[in-house]
Amino acid sequence: MTKEDLFRSMSAIDEDILLRSEGAVGGHAAAEELQEQKRFGNGRTVVRKMIPWGSFVAVAAVMCAGIILGFVLNAVLLHRGNNRKEPVVTPSQAAGLTGTPTPTPTETPTPTEGKKPTQQPDPKSGYCGAKGDELQWQMDENGVLTISGKGAMKDYASELLGDSSPWYGRLAVKKVIIEEGVTRLGSWAFYQCTDLTEMVLPESLKEIGEGALFRCSGLREVSIPKGVTRIEGMAFAQCGGLNGIILPEGLTVLGESAFYACTGITEITVPKQITVLEEDVFGECTALRKVILPNGIYSIKQRAFENCGSFTEISLPKSLMEIGWAAFSNCAALREVVLPDNVKTLFEFAFSGCKALEKVTIPVRLTGIGINAFSGCESLREVCYEGTKENRNAVWMGEGNEELINAVWKYGVK
Repeated sequence: MTKEDLFRSMSAIDEDILLRSEGAVGGHAAAEELQEQKRFGNGRTVVRKMIPWGSFVAVAAVMCAGIILGFVLNAVLLHRGNNRKEPVVTPSQAAGLTGTPTPTPTETPTPTEGKKPTQQPDPKSGYCGAKGDELQWQMDENGVLTISGKGAMKDYASELLGDSSPWYGRLAVKKVIIEEGVTRLGSWAFYQCTDLTEMVLPESLKEIGEGALFRCSGLREVSIPKGVTRIEGMAFAQCGGLNGIILPEGLTVLGESAFYACTGITEITVPKQITVLEEDVFGECTALRKVILPNGIYSIKQRAFENCGSFTEISLPKSLMEIGWAAFSNCAALREVVLPDNVKTLFEFAFSGCKALEKVTIPVRLTGIGINAFSGCESLREVCYEGTKENRNAVWMGEGNEELINAVWKYGVK
C-alpha cells in the first residue's frame, strides 16, 4: 500500500483527533502541513491536512508506549494498595455509617469513672523522715513549722545542689517546733530561713546536721538539749543574730565552721569532750569577748578564731600541741599569749595582725615558728622564753617575723 492509499483510507477519521495526535508527538512544528485543493465535479473545494509517514509512526509509538505505561502504573498502584496499613475506623463507621475513617487518638485517655485523677500534694505539709514517712512536717498560716514523729530527719542539700527542703524558698518560716521523738535535725534542713526567730528543740535530739541552721540570721537564741553529741560543720554558720549559745557537756563532735560568722555571740565555753577545734569553727565571731577552752584539746586548726577582734586574752590548755595556720590571725584586741609547754609547732600566720599583742611566752619545746606567724604585731615588746639563747638559736623561724625577733627576749623565764 502506498502512502497516498493509506491517507485515502483514513479520510473518515475525524480531523480533530489527527490534530491531537500531532500535538502528542511535538505539536504543529513536528508535522509538515501540505494543503492541496482538488476540484470535483460538484465544484466544492476540500482542504486536507496531510500527515507525513514519519509522524504517523511516531503517533503509533506514543500510543503503544501509553498503553504499556498504563499497565505499569496500574501494577504499582495495586502493589502499594496491598501494603498500605488501613486506618482504624470507629465502631460507628464499621457498622456502615457514613464518614471518613479517623485514626485512633494518641492523647492520654481521661480517668475512668470512679477513679480520681492524681492531685498535687499539699504544699504546707508532707513527710521529712530519713527513711520516709516516720516524720511529718506541717506549716500553719502564722509561719509556725512543726515537725513530729519518731526518728531522724532527712538530710537535704543547699539550693546549689538541687535537693533543698520542701519548705525552702516557698514558705516564710518564723518559728520551728521540733516535737519529742525527733533525734536529728537534717543537714541543710532550715538553710537560709532568714525570718526564723525562735527554735524549740526536744530532749530526744542527739544530732544537728551539717548546715542545719545555716544563715538563719533572725535567730536570737537556741537552747541546745543536753543529749546532743554532734554538731556538724556549718550547723549555725552565719547566724548573725545569735547572741547566746550554751554547748552541752556531752558534745563530742564540733564540726568545722560550726559557728562561723556568728557575729552576735559574746561568750563560748567548749565542752570537755572536744579534743580538736576544727577549721573556722569560731572564725569571724567578731563580738566574741570570752573563750574558755578545756584541758584535753590538742589541736587548734587553721582560722579557728580568725578575725575574732573583741577578746583581749585567751587561756590555752596545757594539752595543746599545735596551733594551725592563721588560727588567731587578726585578733586585734588580744594583748597576751602564753603558749603551753607541749606546743611544738606554730604554723604560718598563727598570730599575724594581732596589733595589740604586747607579750608572748614561748616554751622550750617549740621547734618551729612558721612564716609571718607574728607579722603585723606592731605592739609586741616582750618575749619570755623558757630556754637559753642557744636553745633559741636552734628554733627554726620563718621570714616575716621581724616584730618577734626585734622584741626584748627574756631567757629562762617560765
